[in-house]
This record gives sequence, C-alpha cells and structure tokens, in this order.
Amino acid sequence: MRYDVLIVVSLALICIVAVYRRDKARLRKSRAAFFDACLGLFEKPSVHENGAHFPVLSGGYEGFDIKIEPIIDDMSVRKLPSLWLKLWLSAPVPYSGALAVLMRPRGTEFYSPAFDLVSDVEAPAGWPKDVLIRCSDPEDAPPLSLLDRFHELLHDPKCKELLIGPGGVRLIYQAAQAERAEYSVLRHAKFGASTLDADGARQLVDELCAIYRSLARTPHSIPALVKG
Repeated sequence: MRYDVLIVVSLALICIVAVYRRDKARLRKSRAAFFDACLGLFEKPSVHENGAHFPVLSGGYEGFDIKIEPIIDDMSVRKLPSLWLKLWLSAPVPYSGALAVLMRPRGTEFYSPAFDLVSDVEAPAGWPKDVLIRCSDPEDAPPLSLLDRFHELLHDPKCKELLIGPGGVRLIYQAAQAERAEYSVLRHAKFGASTLDADGARQLVDELCAIYRSLARTPHSIPALVKG
C-alpha cells in the first residue's frame, strides 16, 4: 500500500473525529443552557445535566414540586422529530387509579403509559376526536369532568398527553419540531431556539397547578362513559 495514501486517509479520519468531537461539545454546551431563562420561575431550582442530552429541571413552584424533562421523539418515520416537555407535578392525588388522555395516538408514544392501562373511556361531546382515554381502575380513577374547564389546553395542537395518577399530574407538550433541512439531509434533529421561553414554561406550569387544584376540589366519582 502506498504510504502517501495511508497518510491522507489517516489525516482525513483524524479530521472527522475532531469535527465530531467539536460538534458534540457545542451540542452539549447548547443543551446545557436550555433552562437558563426559566430558573427564576422556581424556588431552589436544580438542573441535572446528562451528557449531550437535554438537562432536567426541578424546583418549587407555588408550594408544589415541579420537574421538567425534555424528550426527543424520533420514532415516527413520516414526521419530523419532536422535542417534548414532560412536566410533572408531584403531589398526593385522592384516587388510587390513573387516568391518561393521549392526543393523536399513533402507537409510537414510548413515553406514554396509556397503552398499558386496562379500561377505555369514551370521550365526551366537544372533546377532540382523535384522542385515546384510558384508566387503570374504573372504580377509583379521576373523573373526566374535572378537565371540562381546560378545553383550550386539550384542543391545543401542541398538547400531547395529560396523565393524572396517585403520584401527581403530568403534562406532555411540544416545545419544538426539528428543522426540516437539517433533518432531511443529515438525519440530525436540530430544534432551533437553544433556550426554553420562560413565559411559555410559566403558562404550562400554571396549567399543571390549576389541574391539580381542580382535582383536589372534585367530588370523588367514577369516570363517565367507561366502555370496559
């Protein structure tokens, strides 16, 4: 083998590795700052970094323990990857059963427990048509009526799932969609803005708190229209 060819190939490989490491470092630095604009919203905010993945933010908000975890979803073949926010309010719920409301189910929602719940619940009139509602225990699950006042949130195309269970309330909401050009050519999911908007985050956390408060005031009852 010619040594000049070997040298060229070796140098090319070194350059590729260097570029990869540089880009990975930039990505890690960019994602580490994802919650920088939101830290002032919470009491004693804590950001847990996870390598090149997005960090996880936790802190206190109006007396509640809140956690926000970004999730990259690239499971759908014909859709651009989504960056979801998993917002979790941890607090006791006066029901032993869980209720999951999954919008536009496609069967690829790896983050959703809805497919594991045993009982289907029929959507009331006025609800989005493309929705999967399930509960774990029809005898002791949160009633759908408590969500009537959150009609706007349920019809928001960025709202993906609402889960109410013994441990609290969880909301899955789309923060961004991958840039088409970047993903089409390089199959790399790039999500535009590098930081989460504080006003948008506050609105979502306020919705989460409002849902929990309405749950606490709702009379204990069986979900309507349980199908089996």
